[in-house]
Amino acid sequence: MTVVEELTTIKEKARGIERENDTLAKENEELRQFSMDGFKIAQNVNTLSAEREKLTCDLADQADMIRDLLEENKRL
Repeated sequence: MTVVEELTTIKEKARGIERENDTLAKENEELRQFSMDGFKIAQNVNTLSAEREKLTCDLADQADMIRDLLEENKRL
């Protein structure tokens, strides 16, 4: 094998490695974005859970207030 043939073989291998590297970089970016999306979804779920808990408490308070008003109304 001549030096030129060896260099050609090495360059072809290098191009193959570069293509594989590009493919892996794209896959990594997709996985990173997927992870970030999952993190945002988890944050939103936590926010919604906290809001639901607050609304549940508010609803219970309003139910108590309505019950008290109805009792006061009956008394009058």
